[in-house]
Amino acid sequence: MILVGKLLGTEVLGGYSLARQFCFRLAMVINPVLTRVAFPVIAKLQQSKKLSSIYCQLSGGLAIINFPLYVCLAVFSEPIVLIAFGEQWHGIVPVFQLMASWCLIRSTMNPVGSLLMAVGKVTQLLKWNVYLSIIIPLSIYVGSMFGIQGIVIALILLQTTSFIAHLKLLLFDLVKIDTQSLLKPLSGH
Repeated sequence: MILVGKLLGTEVLGGYSLARQFCFRLAMVINPVLTRVAFPVIAKLQQSKKLSSIYCQLSGGLAIINFPLYVCLAVFSEPIVLIAFGEQWHGIVPVFQLMASWCLIRSTMNPVGSLLMAVGKVTQLLKWNVYLSIIIPLSIYVGSMFGIQGIVIALILLQTTSFIAHLKLLLFDLVKIDTQSLLKPLSGH
């Protein structure tokens, strides 16, 4: 937020902040409830073959809840912005749509922190978070060259590439969760 305000000014920051807070609020209400409930279960099963299944069910459950919500936010962004913020904020509709897309991707990565803590991979989680704390400001800086929408698009691109790295490095290699197990809860089987 500070970086966006510094790079693009406080007027632009206002719209960015409204869109970001509104979109993030959904994930901040839904995701912590499920991850807090799942954490003790995952911790108890850290040496069990059921660990993968439980984590994949948690991830699938979050996706089943979050995807429709964020798709609705993106599709109905104009009436949502007008009702929630008023006509004077109509200009943030494109940012709001992009922010909903970013949050959709971001919300799918959320439970990995609980998983890594539960299985004792805290060092790897710390390294991942250090990587993100460096690359996010760089993405914001590069995106700012193209305005506020450029920032959110840069964050979407970063989130997409980070999601792929998250799958490969944290889930597939570190915890040994495979793609089929990860997708199984979404298929209804």
